[in-house]
Amino acid sequence: MNRKLLFIFIALCLLLEGFQFLNYRKPMKAKYSIVLRQLISKASNQAKSLPQLINEIPEENFNLETALILMHGFQDTEYTFSDEYHGVRWKPSLHEKRRLNFRLDLNLNEADTSIAFDYSYTQGDFNKHIIITETYGGGGLCRLCGVPLGGAVFTSSKWNSNWRLDNYQVAFARVGLSGRIAEGKIFNIGPEKKAIMFGHGATGQGYTHEYLTIVTDVNDRVDVVFLEETGNDNWGAPLLGTGDNRVWRNSSEIKFVSGQNPDYYDIIVETSGTRYVRETDSVSGEFREVKRYLFKDEKYRLVE
Repeated sequence: MNRKLLFIFIALCLLLEGFQFLNYRKPMKAKYSIVLRQLISKASNQAKSLPQLINEIPEENFNLETALILMHGFQDTEYTFSDEYHGVRWKPSLHEKRRLNFRLDLNLNEADTSIAFDYSYTQGDFNKHIIITETYGGGGLCRLCGVPLGGAVFTSSKWNSNWRLDNYQVAFARVGLSGRIAEGKIFNIGPEKKAIMFGHGATGQGYTHEYLTIVTDVNDRVDVVFLEETGNDNWGAPLLGTGDNRVWRNSSEIKFVSGQNPDYYDIIVETSGTRYVRETDSVSGEFREVKRYLFKDEKYRLVE
C-alpha cells in the first residue's frame, strides 16, 4: 500500500512539473513571436524608404556617361567622368575589388573604368547596345596580367524607346599583357551578330604563345565565346644558353564560314608549321591541321 501511494505521489509531481514547464514555454514563445514581428515590420519600413532601382535611360539622354553611371550605380555616389577617355573614377566594393583582382592592395579605394568598345545592332523588334569596359587601379591591379574586361547589355524596343540595362559584369575576363589591353576589333560572327576579336599573346623564357579571344553578348550578358591558342614558338629559348637548340614555330589562319547554325558562322582554324611533341620530347616535322568550331550552347565548340 505504501509503495502504491509512493507511485501516485511521484506521478502527481511529474504532472505538476509538466504544467509548470508548459506555462514557462508559452509566454516565451509569444514574446519571441512579438520580437520577430517587430523585426520584420522594421525591415519592411526600411525597404519602403529605399530609393527605387533605376535601370532605364530615356533615349534622348542615353550616352556613354549616362551608361557608365547606370552600370556602376552612381546615382547616389561620388564619381568623376572624363570626356577625354570616356571613363569614370569610382570606389569599388570589396566584392568588386576581388572580381577585378586587386591582389596587391585590397584597401585601394579607387578604380578607373573606361569604355574600350561599344557597338549596336538590331535583333527583331529589339535594339541592342553593347559596352565593353577596361578597368585600371594604379598599383592595385596585377601589372603582369591582362586588363579586366567588363560588359554591359542595353536594350530598347519599338514599344519602349528607353534604354534598359539588362546585365553588367564588372569583370568577366582578362585580355592583354603587362597591364595593357590587347588590340581588338569589331567584326561579324553571324549575318546579324557582332563581336569583338582580340589577338593577344604571352612571352616568357624564350617561349611565345598566341591566342584568339572572341567576346560577344549571349542571353543578355557579355561573355567569352571562343578562346584558343593559335600559335607558339620557342625561337628565343636557344639564346638563353640552355643547351637545347631545337626550334619550332607554328601559326594559324582564321576563317569564318556559314555552317549549321543560321545565326553564327563556324570558325575554321588552320594551323601549320612545326611544334613540340611532349610525349616523345621531340620536334615534329612540318604539319598542317584544320579544326572547325560550331556555336552551340552559348560557346564555340570543337566539331569532332
